[in-house]
Amino acid sequence: MGRVLNTALRWGNRTVAGLYRRSGGRLMGSVQKTPVLVLTVAGRTSGQQRSTPVGYFPHDGGWLVVGSFNGGPVEPEWFKNLRKADRATVQIGRTVTAVVPEIVGEPERTELYRDVVAASSPGFAAYEKKTDRTIPIALLRPVP
Repeated sequence: MGRVLNTALRWGNRTVAGLYRRSGGRLMGSVQKTPVLVLTVAGRTSGQQRSTPVGYFPHDGGWLVVGSFNGGPVEPEWFKNLRKADRATVQIGRTVTAVVPEIVGEPERTELYRDVVAASSPGFAAYEKKTDRTIPIALLRPVP
């Protein structure tokens, strides 16, 4: 991805995450009827905490997040960071929760994508058709 696009994405994510946090999720709390949380996870190379707004789906006592990147050809940076992380945090509304990320493997990933993600938010079905890569899913479970 180009440097200008990376800078624009970082700026946009910071702006949306800031609006979300300041409003307790009243602003930017959903996109196309999909609820949004703010995910904060350490960068895989820098170790710095990175926050990004992400659509989510409640599931099995936690939250599913999808590395769709709008059907783009590469996995989003936040998902790459999540793959390397032992812990992260999510903010839903005004509540911040420590979570343990679990990357969902097959065949469960395909079932969840079809039965939960695409069924709840049809735009995600279109993302899968736009790309040749397998769109990953992570389950974020609250730390006990």
